[in-house]
Amino acid sequence: MQKKRFATTLVLICGSALLSACSFSKGTAESNVFTVSYYDDSAEPVLVGYAYVIKGKEANMRSVEGVDYDKLSHSGALPSAIGKHFVFDGFAGTYEDGTQIDLKSIQASCSVYAQFVEAEYSLTYTFKNGAISLRDADNNLIKGTAKFGDPFVFADLGIDSSSLEYTVPRYGYQYGLTGFTIDADSSKTTITDSMLKWESGDAVPETPSPVGTIFVSTNNMNNNPSYETYFSTQTQWVSLGKLSENLKISFSCSFEEEEKDFQVSVVKNGTLIGTVPAKYAVEEITVSQIGEDIVVSNSRGISVSCSGDKYSAKYIKFNSETADRIQENYSERDVELKHIMGDCVITIE
Repeated sequence: MQKKRFATTLVLICGSALLSACSFSKGTAESNVFTVSYYDDSAEPVLVGYAYVIKGKEANMRSVEGVDYDKLSHSGALPSAIGKHFVFDGFAGTYEDGTQIDLKSIQASCSVYAQFVEAEYSLTYTFKNGAISLRDADNNLIKGTAKFGDPFVFADLGIDSSSLEYTVPRYGYQYGLTGFTIDADSSKTTITDSMLKWESGDAVPETPSPVGTIFVSTNNMNNNPSYETYFSTQTQWVSLGKLSENLKISFSCSFEEEEKDFQVSVVKNGTLIGTVPAKYAVEEITVSQIGEDIVVSNSRGISVSCSGDKYSAKYIKFNSETADRIQENYSERDVELKHIMGDCVITIE
């Protein structure tokens, strides 16, 4: 009987010891593993993720019930201006003592909340002639970007006849840019960049705005607007897409042959007096003397003159074969240059 009591006592002692040891181990683990709770930016924050982290380690968010966080703002706040939207900027929060939480080194159980910053959508526009995309001298696509309200200025983009890789105009002519059409516009209404204007409102007006108007819809404006965008041909609205979906506009360029201006430079005694523009096979350049003035003019009435002593023009020098009739070694008489074929220099000595 005494042996049985001894055995029972021994079991109770050992059991207590084991239980004590188990409790100690569990407490140690709990004090070093923390819970990080992730919330959205709603007025009443909603749990969107969690993480169990060993002290000093980085938190890795897990989704709640297998639903990934959409990273969209749910605060109910509206963007501050048309074309703007909210962009997820991570999670942030503080510990109970006010210390900023570093998610790469967790020190205690905590809660963090979705943060957002404002950004601005922009659209991209490119150009082509027929099926050929226009490129610059370095073979890069000629393109531009614009945010809502930005002016469209194509002049600095290098859209000229040099952009036409496979088309050569007649000699003495060049291709002049006459306008653009938008590929999305089946009616192919010709516009210029100065005609492109922005408008906005809940929905496009029943009567289309002037041709070239780009209309941004603020219908159902919310935290995350998509900004449906339209183009006016003046007779109808054409849908271009959404600013939120990296909107791209393709402009087709219209070019027509036009006479090219050449430059006729006038040099006297090694000094450039000025230049006169001339067109191939059309204009006539005249060098004459009126009193003591040398006058160089063309049929458009543009002239360059210089005063000085009586002169003798020994020769007229060209940097290419540029005239079919040249009178040299003249003094106090007119000299005419016809059939200009390129830039040239008139040298007077």
